[in-house]
Amino acid sequence: MKPIARLFCLFAALAAPVLAADPQPPAARTTAAPAAPAPETVLVTYHIAPGREAAFLQAVKAQWSTLQKLRLVTGAPHTLVRAKEASGETSFVEVLTWVSASIPDHAPAAVLAIWDELGKLCQARAGRGAIEITEVEPVDANG
Repeated sequence: MKPIARLFCLFAALAAPVLAADPQPPAARTTAAPAAPAPETVLVTYHIAPGREAAFLQAVKAQWSTLQKLRLVTGAPHTLVRAKEASGETSFVEVLTWVSASIPDHAPAAVLAIWDELGKLCQARAGRGAIEITEVEPVDANG
């Protein structure tokens, strides 16, 4: 037997138990695609510092534009409403849906810069933070 043929036979003999131990054909051994990220809907309450409402509205519009441009939010409805608190101070409540629940924890620098600006325009209230974020679940009240 030629040396190359012997080498091939030796390789085949050594590999046979390994190949036999894996019952899946090579095509079935591919790694599964990762699961699509789950979206996350949040309700964000911004407690605005006195005299900062106009600047806040500019910053929150810049935030929404940036989130859309970077495709970090879904096409789900985006809502921003103004409220007067019992103290007479202004709050805004925003509802948006992230493409993935991991985005807020791994936000790009452009978004972090806007969040820093938003934080400067808000102030804590008695027993409440300057900005409060709550994960919520959309409900179809019409169905």
